[in-house]
Amino acid sequence: MLSVRITAACGFPGFSSEAAILNYYRSDSSLGIHVDESELDHSRPLLSLSFGQSAIFLLGGPQRQDPPTAMFMHSGDVMLMSGPSRLLYHAVPRILPAPPQLATCLEELSCALALQVGSVLEPVSEEDWDVCSRYIQSSRVNMTVRQVLGPGQIFPLQTDDKHRMVECHDDANSGKRKRTCSDPVGTIDT
Repeated sequence: MLSVRITAACGFPGFSSEAAILNYYRSDSSLGIHVDESELDHSRPLLSLSFGQSAIFLLGGPQRQDPPTAMFMHSGDVMLMSGPSRLLYHAVPRILPAPPQLATCLEELSCALALQVGSVLEPVSEEDWDVCSRYIQSSRVNMTVRQVLGPGQIFPLQTDDKHRMVECHDDANSGKRKRTCSDPVGTIDT
């Protein structure tokens, strides 16, 4: 729900959050240079949410050897990669302590935050919140939310024995779930 609201506010209505990747970073962690291209629809944005310690984020170009631009990612930062930036090389070479003003906020996290009815955030137990707040005082968590499929595609996609993509859908049949996949030759029941 939060990802849908953020992407809509950034000009991407109809974003469907179909997958998320959580990256956990200790103070000595890094993430090598890469491009996020495994999604089938590259016209949809990648949404990145940062929590905890800060990081240096490198945003390069469409070629691996293109010189990157370095920027800080702090706790609470949201990044949306879309359009030309969607398939740019990027990396996280270093985790840094949060700036003093953010470090103070991280130390003061508590379950006492009042969540409004209908909020996109759900309340958590005080015990769970304490564990999370202690963790992000020395570590970083990044969540990347993605829309994997393009218009008209269904999930999950499967491949046949010749590694061709086939479309699958679930059929309700007498209370039992049956998966039907169509390929150029016929129908496969799984």
